[in-house]
Amino acid sequence: MSPILELSAPHRSENGTPAWQRPAGLRRGPTKFAQLTAPRPPARSFSEVADFGDLRIQQQEFGHGLHLRTKDAPSKILVGLIENRSASVAQRGNAWTPQEIALVRRGGLDLYTLGPSAFIWIEAESALLGDALEDSSLSTESAAVVQASPAALDALRGVCVRALQPRDGRNRRAGTDWSTRQEVLRAAARALRFGGERAVEPTALERYLFAKRVEDFMWRNLDEPMALPKIADAMSCSVRRLIYCFNRVYGLGPIGYFKIQRLNAVCEELASAPDRRTILDVAADYGFWHLGHFGADYKALFGLTPSQTRRQGLRLASLLP
Repeated sequence: MSPILELSAPHRSENGTPAWQRPAGLRRGPTKFAQLTAPRPPARSFSEVADFGDLRIQQQEFGHGLHLRTKDAPSKILVGLIENRSASVAQRGNAWTPQEIALVRRGGLDLYTLGPSAFIWIEAESALLGDALEDSSLSTESAAVVQASPAALDALRGVCVRALQPRDGRNRRAGTDWSTRQEVLRAAARALRFGGERAVEPTALERYLFAKRVEDFMWRNLDEPMALPKIADAMSCSVRRLIYCFNRVYGLGPIGYFKIQRLNAVCEELASAPDRRTILDVAADYGFWHLGHFGADYKALFGLTPSQTRRQGLRLASLLP
């Protein structure tokens, strides 16, 4: 199976330069970027995986806000649980609480948190949970927030945590067994079969889809100076509505949000291809022309300079979910 939470990838033009880029994830910065986010978990975050072949369980903790998008995987079902009770999480613009399950069947995950968070993810081939979904009242073919009973949620969390525990000192992947796999599947099926799909708030979904259209527009016009009136005019809306929708969906305005996504993209390229191109060229590809401002913003967000990111590229890449 492919990795759980495989991040959506940048699109590139024929000459290899970025043509359009979806952001990976976000963390809070220490200064004026305190609202904003960054794509890579810092060292204090961790991820554990139990792999059964056709079923994978992943536990993740992040000590910061996070924006995570994943690729569409039509042949798989992704089930998510929130572990920390105080987390504030939105999935595709709709609130997701620790008393609920996130179910993703089409279109991938688009998750945003405003602070520290912890999750358990279950990725299974569709056939493994297909019967449970057919027997349930869940009608969704894409993504939903499912209200399950507290007992079913606790049982599912418990069996997943047990599956992630080491066995006889061996590696977690080697220590997994058939009985544990079946326990996880039974618990997930029970929670989904008797769960109810929470109705999507129409206005929240409308704001989310609008914010995505704005983001697409900004990526497609990366080479042009971006200002709120210009964006509002392209979206046929007022500047006030533009700011309001972004603040409700992502917790910050469109210009600040887009700057952070561009910084994320630079960090991604510097960490994954440390020696391929100069820092100046990479920054220019993502619309950073004033190198002094770029360097200051980059360090404020990531706590590293671009040069330090390049030197630590392999270590940063190893922190991806």
